[in-house]
Amino acid sequence: MTNVELKGRITCASRSPLGLLVEAYDRDYLHELGDLIGRAVTDANGDFAITARPRVRDFGSGDARRPDLLFVVKTYDASGGWKIIAKTSVFHDINLAEASPVLISVNDRAMPFPFIVAPHRSDDGLCKFWIGWFLPGRPPAIQVRLRADRYRKTMKVAGRDWQKLGAGPDEYCYYTRLATSLPPRQRFSLEASVGRDEQLVGRGQFEVQPASLASSADDRGFTLFAASCYSQPQDEGRTAKAFKRLLQYERYEPHMKLFLGDQVYLDDEKRLPKKLGVISDRLLRLYRRTWTSDFRLLLESGCSAFTADDHEFWNNYPHASIVASSTLDRKKRQSWSKHALAFFRGIQSEVDTQQISVGRNLSMFVLETRVNRKRIPGREPFIGTDFSRPADINKLKDWVERLNGPGILALAQLVITERAALPRIKDANLANYEQYSTLVNTLALSKHDIVVVAGDVHFGGITETKLNAAGKRLIQVTSSPMSVFPVSESTFTAPDFYPAGSSSHTGTAVRVLAKAPRRDGGLDLRATAEHFVTLSFKKHPRGVSMEVNGWLIRERNEGRLIRMMRHTTVLR
Repeated sequence: MTNVELKGRITCASRSPLGLLVEAYDRDYLHELGDLIGRAVTDANGDFAITARPRVRDFGSGDARRPDLLFVVKTYDASGGWKIIAKTSVFHDINLAEASPVLISVNDRAMPFPFIVAPHRSDDGLCKFWIGWFLPGRPPAIQVRLRADRYRKTMKVAGRDWQKLGAGPDEYCYYTRLATSLPPRQRFSLEASVGRDEQLVGRGQFEVQPASLASSADDRGFTLFAASCYSQPQDEGRTAKAFKRLLQYERYEPHMKLFLGDQVYLDDEKRLPKKLGVISDRLLRLYRRTWTSDFRLLLESGCSAFTADDHEFWNNYPHASIVASSTLDRKKRQSWSKHALAFFRGIQSEVDTQQISVGRNLSMFVLETRVNRKRIPGREPFIGTDFSRPADINKLKDWVERLNGPGILALAQLVITERAALPRIKDANLANYEQYSTLVNTLALSKHDIVVVAGDVHFGGITETKLNAAGKRLIQVTSSPMSVFPVSESTFTAPDFYPAGSSSHTGTAVRVLAKAPRRDGGLDLRATAEHFVTLSFKKHPRGVSMEVNGWLIRERNEGRLIRMMRHTTVLR
């Protein structure tokens, strides 16, 4: 295919640069991602020019004027997603588009900012921030201002501070991380600006967690948001709308968000191109699609912690999967793994463990259980030795033994679970690894109740079992999915006994406390309703009170957030 060119001007009162994308779609396959043709940023006059060659899919013979191809020009819309501003089948003359002129008038107040500003970890007053740029070219130097009542702080990001992700010719992301100490129990706005006139180019907001738990009825204590499994094409903005409604309830507004894996579905690309250099483009495009969609609202509102699950790579990673056929090729599997890991480290989390405390009353440990998995041949029913590094399990053990009150363990997959059958064909879980027994024995050392918060399984619910001979409890809160394809095996299940592989003689009984309902309508009535969960903690005379609420995403009542499950208890 010959090179194609698009030139035009966007008239906008703001001088802020606007990012543009041009994608090509086969009209017979509009449900698939379009192939990236090129991208550009408008200059001070609003002018732009894109000249590129479609390089990913082989469109066959002919040139860019083939009538069965649709070329789409996009820019950001107010929700942070990509808004289509022009379509045409005759690419060289955009005036022939479907009532979309070359000169496009844009309401600048409706345009989002070019930078994504996402607060990440907040622990003991140390706050970290991720700032990303998915637009063409290296981003400029910026200033980042933190504002709260009677508090101001400015941090600077020089041009040399930006790190680049992406090894392909078309897709890349620049990012940087900042960290600073901040006082507790304060709401901060986080604003990025450029130039001497401090033109606003990015904005986030968050609240620093309390230094200790309060017990008063009018204090909301410490609240967590927990969710997993987000497939952007199936979401259609519903998760962001539900999250906006959650923020209207101060009692449930989260201090911190736990994203428990499958924030992106990189195996949406089930067959990768033959050229290994293009794999990076394909995978990073899926990150761009998600991070610049309505999901951006969740990223920029409140601090976040991330764990990876298999779809940050491919189904049942690190094992080759027939679902993602490219992983059956060793070279492609290695390249896919290399790029996907770099993107997870650069965009989501650069660490494998995090410890977050709320005074002496409550402590949380975030454990990475996917990226460090070790495969082994045979030895059924085990599919591998370790799901975490031994050093990380030692950190977990130290945390368990030092607990002064209840603990929260956040990880991608369930601890109260059954061992998966045929783990090399279906999804393996933690119990399919030899290290599972070490995890179970480590948790049994606790002198306090432990709450496991996990995702992965495409159902939600709350289960409880006896943790050790001292009578401490293990309570598991499962939150999955936010949005995925309907699947038949996604209704709630729980084992009869804990740990996996035990019986009434060797384990302890598992009790179901609550479970998410099935989806109301849709293609598969056996699929669990899309949801997220909040966990609220307060000081109590007998320990720490916990209130767990599940909230529907695909709700029916216009403008209302609907609670689907609720459970309260006192942790000791």
